[in-house]
Amino acid sequence: MLDLAHRYVTTLVDFLRLRPRRFFVERDRDPSQYLSPYGFLAYSLGIGSIILVATFSLSLSENLRIAGEAALTSDMASALATKQLTYLLFVLVLNSVFFRAISKFWPVRGSATILSIFQFQCYFLAIVLPLMALDLLLVPSLIALVHQEIVPEWAGSIPAAIDFTIGILGAIVWQIPGVAVVNGVSTRRVWAGFLFWPATLGVGIGLLNVASHVLLGHWVDLTRFQ
Repeated sequence: MLDLAHRYVTTLVDFLRLRPRRFFVERDRDPSQYLSPYGFLAYSLGIGSIILVATFSLSLSENLRIAGEAALTSDMASALATKQLTYLLFVLVLNSVFFRAISKFWPVRGSATILSIFQFQCYFLAIVLPLMALDLLLVPSLIALVHQEIVPEWAGSIPAAIDFTIGILGAIVWQIPGVAVVNGVSTRRVWAGFLFWPATLGVGIGLLNVASHVLLGHWVDLTRFQ
């Protein structure tokens, strides 16, 4: 058990410290020091569930206490944590599908499969777990401080702002470079695909939407005079 805990901490810390390219080199050089992607995913979800249950129990219980309502039960907190972790898994799968789609075409043209990208996404949870722990520390305290008018109401949005900022940083420092490593291409090529395809598809869908409205309006005008 202690060995698994040591390997989990080593995997998490080295992923953050070394960044994806050097992390994969170290993992391949001495895999016994690290957890597999699915092992890291399983332990992260287990730890994440504990953190989320504690966060929901403390923050929502504080809200309910302030409102004078019944206390939050452990079953309700567990249900909310399960929904949150299910959503997190959905995001991992969605990210894998998205990055596999852009990896197949120009300008990336990488060698990654959807499975290899998903395995990288499992390690990317190293970014998410510290954010969960930070929310556990900040959210319940801020709710109480806002209610007591010690801090202004906007202070309640500080955890969300921190999560958003670190999420953007995570994409720049770990996500895009990691997808580049899995594809065996440069980071610049993945950035080009990441920016080019959503923009192109967005413009294309917008033009199709405009064209459909124009054609539909023209069809309505024609049928009006028949």
